[in-house]
Amino acid sequence: MKKEGSPISIWTGHDRAWVQNLRRDPRVAFTAQQAQPPYGAVAMCDHAGVSAPGADARGDIRRIARRYLPADECDACIAAWPRLRTIVRVHPVIIGAGDGG
Repeated sequence: MKKEGSPISIWTGHDRAWVQNLRRDPRVAFTAQQAQPPYGAVAMCDHAGVSAPGADARGDIRRIARRYLPADECDACIAAWPRLRTIVRVHPVIIGAGDGG
């Protein structure tokens, strides 16, 4: 979980359509919800920033990979996705949260 006010970082490719759209219009809406009852959810909106491909993204990419993989597997995972060298940062304002009830 991110503390309030900190951006959400997404590791992606610079040539993806949604990234290109964000470059033109940085407004973004983001939702996350549980797949099981009681279907808790959070919805956020605000703006996003897109890094230039490869521009100091390595540290961010490593931090993201490290959240999901053991340290000794991170380099291989990152190397397996050479086209993904862009970081999108969503700067959210929480606009709603609920527990489905």
